[in-house]
Amino acid sequence: MDPAKRCQRRIGGVSALLLCCLSFLSCDRREPATAAKRDLAKEDLAVYRKTNDQPGHELVKSEQFLVPTGSVIVIEGLEFEPGSAALTRMHERILQQVFNSLEELTEDIVGDTNRARAAELKKMEFEIRGYPDPAGDSATNAALAEQRAKAVFRRLTNEGAPAWRFTVIAVDAKTLALSAAHRQKSGRVEFVRTR
Repeated sequence: MDPAKRCQRRIGGVSALLLCCLSFLSCDRREPATAAKRDLAKEDLAVYRKTNDQPGHELVKSEQFLVPTGSVIVIEGLEFEPGSAALTRMHERILQQVFNSLEELTEDIVGDTNRARAAELKKMEFEIRGYPDPAGDSATNAALAEQRAKAVFRRLTNEGAPAWRFTVIAVDAKTLALSAAHRQKSGRVEFVRTR
């Protein structure tokens, strides 16, 4: 075999071996970091799981609000009848438990020894997003979406939640009409963590 070809073959083999080693090393480095992140999330939730079966947490769990900034929090049962922004007794019960959960996370932090996390949780802020009905006049739907979000806001602040923690947002009916995912949310109010 030609010495030049033999040299190229060796270099190719060495390159392949180096690439293999580098990819193995990079996999080793990434795995512990991922595991550490996973454990941190479990630790964050573990402190607040004890409330799940206690009165005031049957329908809404505190851990539902322990999400990264930008995450959407859907609370089951916060859907409104078409054309209505009136809170039912079930809505009021659900919102009482939302308030209980937010109080536990932001004001009455019990059992959380991580002071940095507790300080961050005290600063939590949320958007309250109201969704319109899928059909009907766009101006009426926009007003309805806002009324739904404001009804939730008023209930939470009447319970004692600070108003600065919330921003009321009405989802645009045009956005709702364009997106199949949004259409499924019609009549709903949900929370988005903004801080």
